[in-house]
Amino acid sequence: MNYRQITWIASYPKSGNTWLRVFLEAFLRGGKYELNNLLCSVADDVATRYQVGDGSDCRSFPVDIQHLARPMSLLRLVRVFDECKPHPDMPLFVKTHTANLVANGVTMFPEQLTKCTVHIVRDPRDVAVSFSKHLGVSIDKVIEYMDDKLRTLNNKTNAPKVDDWISSWKFHTNSFVSSDMVRVKTFRYEDMLHDSLNTFSAILDHVGLDYTKELVQNALDAVELEKLREKEKATGFIEASLKNKEGFFGKGGSTWNEVLTPAQAYRIEKMAGNFMKKFNYTQRKAA
Repeated sequence: MNYRQITWIASYPKSGNTWLRVFLEAFLRGGKYELNNLLCSVADDVATRYQVGDGSDCRSFPVDIQHLARPMSLLRLVRVFDECKPHPDMPLFVKTHTANLVANGVTMFPEQLTKCTVHIVRDPRDVAVSFSKHLGVSIDKVIEYMDDKLRTLNNKTNAPKVDDWISSWKFHTNSFVSSDMVRVKTFRYEDMLHDSLNTFSAILDHVGLDYTKELVQNALDAVELEKLREKEKATGFIEASLKNKEGFFGKGGSTWNEVLTPAQAYRIEKMAGNFMKKFNYTQRKAA
């Protein structure tokens, strides 16, 4: 058995991770997908896989204890997937918001189970706007979260989860950009939005899936953000935050310049450091 099967879909929260997963679902299933039953990808924080010897999961444990069970959780996932996948070349896509770190001696992304990684980065100012809605907290509070290296996240959703160790936005981003992980490549959310055909095609190249431009465009048409919002309104979305009354899927465009104060924008730019320039995110001067 080949254990290197996981293709990670990695990002800081509210950076386009779910949109990419729905696209992959639509691409692999001829344009078909159900928001609440994505068959072609799973999340790494599903509580039922984080089990201890007596069969109970780890949700009530401290986050550092939870992560002691992570390697075996991922191994269990790979073994089950290998037995159940419909054809030998079917990829195992795993969503994650966890930073690429070693916590208490536990590697969050075991090389022995990893095939490759798609890392998505988004302008942190737009992340802050979207993340504040998702968490139901103020912009100022979410900026504090995004600057906290010890930050963990447990989304209050209808799906039971263990905590994600997301760390700060800068540490999280650097943990993948400067990583020696197996075959990791970073894509900008803004390119996914404004140069969709080329960017999603490049992602398929990276993960090793054959495609035609027509098939990519058909999948993109199926997962337009407006269509995702309509589906969520009709059926709900199990991954949506219980604190966000506006829905999980936004309009996708950049709104930070209308929402953030100059002081808030400057705080985020200062926090993000050289990654603003690295990813061509235009900075403004201090207020």
